[in-house]
Amino acid sequence: MKTAEYAPAKPSLSGGIEAYSRGSYADAYAVLEPLARTGDAEAQFYVAVMFHYGQHVTQSEENAAAWYRRAAEQGIAGAMRNLGVLYEEGRGKRQSFDKAAKWYRRAAEGGDVLAQHNLAMMYTEGKGVPEDDAEAARWLRKAADGGDSLSQIALALHYNVGLGVPRDPVQAYFWLGVAAKAVGPQGPEQERVTFLRRTVARAMSPQQISEADSRARAWKPTRPAG
Repeated sequence: MKTAEYAPAKPSLSGGIEAYSRGSYADAYAVLEPLARTGDAEAQFYVAVMFHYGQHVTQSEENAAAWYRRAAEQGIAGAMRNLGVLYEEGRGKRQSFDKAAKWYRRAAEGGDVLAQHNLAMMYTEGKGVPEDDAEAARWLRKAADGGDSLSQIALALHYNVGLGVPRDPVQAYFWLGVAAKAVGPQGPEQERVTFLRRTVARAMSPQQISEADSRARAWKPTRPAG
């Protein structure tokens, strides 16, 4: 996912992130929390995550929201997205679909594929934004291009029925083929994807199926999802 550009990490910040990555949450917190208090945006994000999931510290979505907000205001896309989730679900913050959509949009416009997916769902459901299938499809396409498998499946369904985009079974089948690669043969969504592909294929010629399969095999994301 795309975030703001940073100067090379300070040794202490790098050490804190490394400790977090190996699951040494006490060591990570000891390094990252003081840095967060001095205004380091990346440290603020990690401290927020630790409060969010109760890693070394007592779980507190209120504290998580406060730290996410600080990091989000400094341009950390993951913090913007996670703050949006808390607003959408009313956890740690009073529920506000308007604020959730606002933070999803800021992260989505920065290239965060998960935020793009979440914003698309807000448009689908009319939560915090007007219900708009075309806008939903537009954000799903961005997230699908970035490699998000759930967005690829959702975009395929839009094409299959013509929801916010022209009806196009070939495009639907293509995106389901891309999603099949993304979820993997043992992925929890594979059975669903296989069923949908068989259903969509009924409206296609053998040549269309072959061409869509070839395109799906050659497809690569514009950037890795995450």
